[in-house]
Amino acid sequence: MKLLLAFIGMFLIVLNANALTDQEKQKIIETIYQKIYNASSDKGIAPSLKFDTYKARQIAYMMKDRDGKPMIGFESKAFEVCEKFGNRRDDAIALLLGHEISHHIMRHHWGKEFRSAYSIGELEKEIKDLDKGNALKFETQADENGGILCFMAGYDTGGLAEELLKELYKAYNIQDSPKYPSLAERIKIAKTQDSLVQTYIKVFETANYALMIQEYDIAIRCFDWVTTKFQSREIYNNYGVALFLKGIEESDPDDIKYIYPIELDLESKINARGLKGMGDDVKALFEKSIEMFEKAVDRDKKFLTGKLNIACAYSVLSNFRKAKNYAEDVIYDADKTKDKYTILNAKLVLAIINDIDENGDKGKSKQILDDLISQGHLLAEMNQQLMEGEDISEIEILAMPLKWMDGSMPKLEQPKYPKRESLTGLSKYSMSALQNEIPNGAEEQLKFGRDDQILIANFDDSRLYFIPGDKFILFHATKNNYTGTTEQGIKLGSTKDEVLSKYGAPGSVNTTKQGLILSYPKNKLLVLIGHENTVTRWIVWRGDL
Repeated sequence: MKLLLAFIGMFLIVLNANALTDQEKQKIIETIYQKIYNASSDKGIAPSLKFDTYKARQIAYMMKDRDGKPMIGFESKAFEVCEKFGNRRDDAIALLLGHEISHHIMRHHWGKEFRSAYSIGELEKEIKDLDKGNALKFETQADENGGILCFMAGYDTGGLAEELLKELYKAYNIQDSPKYPSLAERIKIAKTQDSLVQTYIKVFETANYALMIQEYDIAIRCFDWVTTKFQSREIYNNYGVALFLKGIEESDPDDIKYIYPIELDLESKINARGLKGMGDDVKALFEKSIEMFEKAVDRDKKFLTGKLNIACAYSVLSNFRKAKNYAEDVIYDADKTKDKYTILNAKLVLAIINDIDENGDKGKSKQILDDLISQGHLLAEMNQQLMEGEDISEIEILAMPLKWMDGSMPKLEQPKYPKRESLTGLSKYSMSALQNEIPNGAEEQLKFGRDDQILIANFDDSRLYFIPGDKFILFHATKNNYTGTTEQGIKLGSTKDEVLSKYGAPGSVNTTKQGLILSYPKNKLLVLIGHENTVTRWIVWRGDL
C-alpha cells in the first residue's frame, strides 16, 4: 500500500512538473492575442490584455480599465477549459480572443459600462442597458468577424464553437439569462456563423490556389467577392497581386522589360506574354492593383509588402516619382526592422526605375544590380541579363529570391520526368466521372457572385472545388485526416526539406499567415507548409477538363 501511495505521489509530481505556470499561460495568451489583433488591422487604440488569475466568472471579456482605456481580459479558468482540446488548445483560445477583439474593433458599446463578455453567468447585473435583441446581433457579428480574424492569423477554429461553449458553460456553471442568448441560442449562432466563415475561407483559398497556378481571372473573381464580405490587408494585397500579374500577362514584352519582385511565378517565360500592349484595359488592371494595395496599406501602415507592390505598379505605369518614393520608404522602414529581403527587393525596384526612366541614372542601376547579385538575389541576376539584351525565356529557375521561411535559398535540381499528381478517392478528374463518384449528399453549390459559383464536394478525407466558366478549373485538396501520400511519398506531417528533396525547387512560393504555398506546375501540385515546417495540406489541380 505504501509503495502504491509513493507511486501515486511520484505520478502527481510528474504531472505538476508538466503543468504550465501562470507566466507561461500568460505568454501563450499574449502571443495568440497579438497575432489576431495584427490580423485585424484595426486603426483604433489597441486594447491592453489582462490575464486574470483571480476571477473565474467572465471567461473572456472586453471593458475599460481604470484609466478609461479599452482592455480585453482572459481568465485562467478559461485557459484550463481550452487545454481540454489538446492540440487544438490554441485554436480554442483564439476563438475566444477573436470574438472579444471583434467586439472591440466593431465598436460594440454595451451600456454605460462599455463592457462585454463571451459568457457571463449573471449578465443582467453586469450590463444594465443590454437587451437580448442587441446581444444576438453583437454575438452574431463577433462570431463571424472573429472566425475570419482567427483564420487570417493562422488559427483553425472551424467546428470548435459548439463543444467549447458546452465545456465553458459547464465549467462556469452558467445559467440562462433573460437578457442574453441561451446556450442553445449561442450554439446556433456560433454554428451558423462558423458555416459562413468557412464559406468565405473556401472562396479565399480557391482564389489563392488560382493565383498560384496563374489562373488570374478566377482569382480576381474570387477575391472580388471575398472583399465584399470581409476586408483585410492580406485579401486586398493578394487581390492586387492577381490584378498586377493579369496586367503583366496581357502586356507586350516591349512595354514591360523587367521582372518585378511582385511576380510570384518565377517560372513564367518573360517573352510569353500577350501582345495587347499597354492599352487602356491593361492600364486599368495596374491602376486597380494600386487601389487594392493602397487599401491593404491603409489597414496597416507598417505593411511593407503592400508599399513595395505599389512601387512596382507605379513603375510599370511610368509614374517614376511615386514609384521611387514608395521604394525608398520601404527601404527606410525595413532597415529599422532588419528586414533584409524586403530591402533587397525594394532596391531591385529602384534599379529598374533608374534604367527605364529617361531621367534615371543607368550607371546607378547597374551598380545596384551588381550589389544585389553579390548577395545572391537571383531576380537581380535575371534582370541584369535582360538589361544586357540576353534571352532568358528558357532559363530554369533553381532558387527562390523572395522570402523563404528559414531564410535559406535552396539550390535544387528539378525531377526530369515529373508525374501529374492525384488524390485517392477519385479515379478520374472529369465531370462525367465526378458525377458518378461524388458521394450522395456531399455536393454543394457555393455561389460567390452574380454569375459565378463553385461546386464543392466533401469526401471523408478530401475536398474538391470545381469552378465552372469559360475557362474552368478543378482543385482537389486533402483534409486534416488524409492518410495517403503523393507520388513521391510525401504525406501530412512530412517536413519541408523532404518535399524539396523529392520535388526540387518549386516554381513559385507564396507566403501566407498559415505558412508557405509551394507550387509545382509540372506535377499539378500545390503543397502547404505550416509554421512548424511540415506539410499541412496539398492540392492537385486540373484545368480545361
